Amino acid sequence: MEEIKTWAFSVCVASICGAIFNMLMPEGNLQKTLKCVISIFFLSVVISPFSGIVSFDFSKENIIDIDKYSEYYDENEFDDITEASLEEKITEETKKILLEKEIDPGDIFIKVNISDENSIDITKFTVILSGCENPDALKDEMKHRIGIEPEIIL
Repeated sequence: MEEIKTWAFSVCVASICGAIFNMLMPEGNLQKTLKCVISIFFLSVVISPFSGIVSFDFSKENIIDIDKYSEYYDENEFDDITEASLEEKITEETKKILLEKEIDPGDIFIKVNISDENSIDITKFTVILSGCENPDALKDEMKHRIGIEPEIIL
């Protein structure tokens, strides 16, 4: 209950300050800018109780410490896990698109390679389908949603 009282008091103070600044504003082009700033300030005071709902904590504890995990995995295992995870996600998204289009998902071949410079290359993305009426539109849809243009074999 105390939080609501504090919030209501903040809104009242912000509206009084906004009214005072509005009366003291000079005429002209600067007036529009200042009114916008005052409106944004008032809006931020009004929605301030909701700022706790979404919070980002960028403290050091949330950052992955590679040294901590290096005891358990070496770099090649990290690369293998990342490649497998990416291949699985692309396969899932491809199947989702095909099911939305009411096309039976056939075989999907994806090969991901992480180079020594830590760049991710998708060297193969092939989808084998049967009964697809418009493969070009499907290819465009996949490129748009997944970000990779597949090779479609009918």
